[in-house]
Amino acid sequence: MGVLTQAPPRQVGSRLQARPETVAVWLAYCATLLLLIPRHEPWLDEAQAWLLARDTSITGLFGHYLAYEGSPGLWHSLLLVAAKAGAPYGFLNYISGLAGVAGVTLLLSRSPFPPIVKYSLPFTFFLLYQYAVVARSYVLVPPLLFSLAILYPVARKRIFAFAVLLALLANVSLHGFVLAFSILATYTWESRRSWGGWDALTRRRHLLALAGLLLVGMLVAIQLRRPPDLLGYGATNFHIRHLVAISLIRLGGALTGSILLSVGVFVVSCWWFWKTGTLFAFLFGTAMLSGVAGIVYSHVWHEGLLFVFWIFALWLSWERARVLALRVPGIVLSAVLLVIAVQLYWSASTVVFDYRYPYSGSRDLAQYLRESGLDRSSIFAFGVKSISLLPYYDRNLFANYHGGRLPAFWFWSTENDMDGNINRIGTDRPASVVVSVTRESDARLATVRQTLVKNGYQLKRRFNGALYWKSWILESDTYELWRPQS
Repeated sequence: MGVLTQAPPRQVGSRLQARPETVAVWLAYCATLLLLIPRHEPWLDEAQAWLLARDTSITGLFGHYLAYEGSPGLWHSLLLVAAKAGAPYGFLNYISGLAGVAGVTLLLSRSPFPPIVKYSLPFTFFLLYQYAVVARSYVLVPPLLFSLAILYPVARKRIFAFAVLLALLANVSLHGFVLAFSILATYTWESRRSWGGWDALTRRRHLLALAGLLLVGMLVAIQLRRPPDLLGYGATNFHIRHLVAISLIRLGGALTGSILLSVGVFVVSCWWFWKTGTLFAFLFGTAMLSGVAGIVYSHVWHEGLLFVFWIFALWLSWERARVLALRVPGIVLSAVLLVIAVQLYWSASTVVFDYRYPYSGSRDLAQYLRESGLDRSSIFAFGVKSISLLPYYDRNLFANYHGGRLPAFWFWSTENDMDGNINRIGTDRPASVVVSVTRESDARLATVRQTLVKNGYQLKRRFNGALYWKSWILESDTYELWRPQS
């Protein structure tokens, strides 16, 4: 079927499409983000990145703390600029919103999809909400992957720009790193036959770009080396059954929510990718993502990376079909529209929930502590999610964490003994105790509550929150405020 790198592309430097319907969809997308972002209460993962950017130096971030986060520092670097400049905490989600807008702008203006696909994809669950409103490093993946989709057919002539995008993608997260590697490997494999016909300058530029990417890869590997005192993460699982099971679960969650339907979409997609010469690119990247999920670590929000990569592969295949004068079969378009339809439902459900109900109770708790003056007295906290309260203050409120001193982010080290300080309740007698609630069945939560009651504390208020996922509540993000009995 030929190789993608030899396909005559559309003019990369051409102007963005500005059709009225395209502009209308773009404005509708931006308006939805502007409606949701002020209503969204950031949770632990969002707060943690902001606190890292705010409370550390560049050398401390890259030289020490990122190894405990298990993530390269591109996202933290962006936040560091804003946090050090004095931007308020709420600015965090506008940064993620801008990344979402950047990705959708590329999708609307440069993708080869028919209007029904192009104009509905921006409102799918991951592009509208999980990788736009929720501020995590993954918001950078869509604009980078879509930029790579635009440059891929002309990578031979734009190899340095292509390499820079790959380097940026590799610094988003471990998942971004393996996707960058898979795209580089695909491009290298597809270029092997034409290498002999390239002139000396083109070859030299490619070797320089490759050397630069290898250096970036080494630096990322150094950043992500596992510290000996890492807490909570780092274990690997090489069981084949586990890998297959997790891969199927994440595939189902990435596309339709049903493993059976998603496998059907996957098979149809693979057939189409084979016809257009893009199968190797898709399967390699998917295999790399599945390897991370099944061997290293997996959570539901990683499903969206597979969804975005699927769009990337579809983008390349649609461009290739144009070059080969292939008509997109109805079964392929139907499979794509099925995925979009399901995800539009997830988006609608999520938008309604996040607008009407608190995603996290941390913002309401911070406001209550400030208005009541309790933030000026001694406060203890228990539960990692309690950290979500601290970005609303320029100091560490918790007397039992770092002695009330900065830095305020959660340190994923065995040296972190905040939750182990429960026995100090009886001796230190803090004026308030904040307890984060994720699951009522948590044995540690029961121990904390029992200790508080035993020492004469009573529950004063609950600040409810819930992490909503697609069409259901994933887990609680509620906070309890306990005070001594009067």
